[in-house]
Amino acid sequence: MKYVLKSMHSIVFIIGSFLVLFSAGRFVVPNVLSQSGWAIQIAVSLLLFSISILYDDWFVYELVIFAGLIAYTGVVFVNTKVAQPVVLVLVIISMRRITPETVMRNVFIVQSLLLIVNLTLYHFGVLYNYTSGPLSKHSFGFRSPNQLGVTILQLVVILLFLSFKGFFHRRPLLIRALAMLYFGILLILLYLSGSRGSEISAVVALVVYISLFLIDKIGMSVLRTLYSSVAIIPFILSLVTLSDSVNQVGSLLYKLNQILTTRVALGNQFFHEYGISMFGQDVVYHLGFSAGTTYAFLDNEYLVYLINYGIVATAIFVGYILLLTNKVVITKRYGLLIAILPFAVYGFVEQGAGEAWVNFSMLFSSVFFIKNTAVSQNNMEV
Repeated sequence: MKYVLKSMHSIVFIIGSFLVLFSAGRFVVPNVLSQSGWAIQIAVSLLLFSISILYDDWFVYELVIFAGLIAYTGVVFVNTKVAQPVVLVLVIISMRRITPETVMRNVFIVQSLLLIVNLTLYHFGVLYNYTSGPLSKHSFGFRSPNQLGVTILQLVVILLFLSFKGFFHRRPLLIRALAMLYFGILLILLYLSGSRGSEISAVVALVVYISLFLIDKIGMSVLRTLYSSVAIIPFILSLVTLSDSVNQVGSLLYKLNQILTTRVALGNQFFHEYGISMFGQDVVYHLGFSAGTTYAFLDNEYLVYLINYGIVATAIFVGYILLLTNKVVITKRYGLLIAILPFAVYGFVEQGAGEAWVNFSMLFSSVFFIKNTAVSQNNMEV
């Protein structure tokens, strides 16, 4: 019975995640699906949570931790009118007995299917291409170029993980050739998307991938320091960008703001507009003409947490990333860093690093709750 429920959990995750992401497509004609995005997210997260309750036992410490988190995100929802933290916590809890390898297998299926469906529907005119920026960024059916970019980023990260674990070395030559072809197509689409955040994060994933082959030459303490630094630096830099020097011509922040297409200045403007609260506040993503721009959106997940969700939520979010990083290093599951660290960097330049349907490394909660850390990382179990 437990096996059936666990399999059902994977099926619900695959179908539910696809519907959540597909409903955000750039439809030519609005429909019921495209207008029900948040309802679908809440329904899927509740269903995943309910199934997980049925197929697994609960320990007292788990009940205490999860009850506290759910209650806290409820408070955040009341203050912010945003359900994203509640959804994320419910999905993370539901994954406490699902291995990261299984999470990645399911995400790979979802994102590959989404990419194929969106590109096909774009070709037939059901979805349209949203372009933006001086470099002609393309969405090819996705809501924005950045959403196309992060879809590709997820697929690139998973392919690199599989390569690091030797998954393709044991496969026939045809499979390896198809994997290389797919990887090449993904890189081309990533370039065409013009999504700077996803491009930077893909480079980080590649650097982490290469660095992991040097593990035997680096001590454990050095590893923990190195990778923990990569996990925390984006958050520290996010705090630095709140400085008013971003508006001083010639300053380092001013130059960084130009490189990141005004993202830094926008974060500074939201900070001055709303300030920081302890338990979150209702943030309206439109500052009006007084902001000096027609585009007013926080393209930094750390600042979204800090300004929108509050100090406590930010501490939990950043702390969770650091705990994940340290846990996989301690248990020598180094390949998981290929997923965790790029999304830590992604959070500095884009929203989405705190969403269950985007940053799938947040769903690696089983590293804390499955005691047998020697689980085969090549076994894509259900």
